[in-house]
Amino acid sequence: MADFDVLIPLYRADKPEIFDQAYQSILKNTLKPQKVVLVIDGPIPKKLQSIVQNWQEIDSTLCVVRLPENYGIVTALNIGLRECTSDYVIRCDS
Repeated sequence: MADFDVLIPLYRADKPEIFDQAYQSILKNTLKPQKVVLVIDGPIPKKLQSIVQNWQEIDSTLCVVRLPENYGIVTALNIGLRECTSDYVIRCDS
């Protein structure tokens, strides 16, 4: 099986519980990504930030890219793609 990365955009309106479940589903898969690239598109609420910090402590494959303001999903994904290093990228919703 070829190596792959997972790319996730995250912004202030995303629901913390849903994001946490989405991240759990990535780690529960039999096939593991080489890298998980999380693009935080602008400032996020404390509860979302807390979940991100928790996953940073648990998952060494997590690469967090923080954008200073909300640029929108297209820009966030394009910036995140630059951080991906595998031949294949799986785009995941947060």
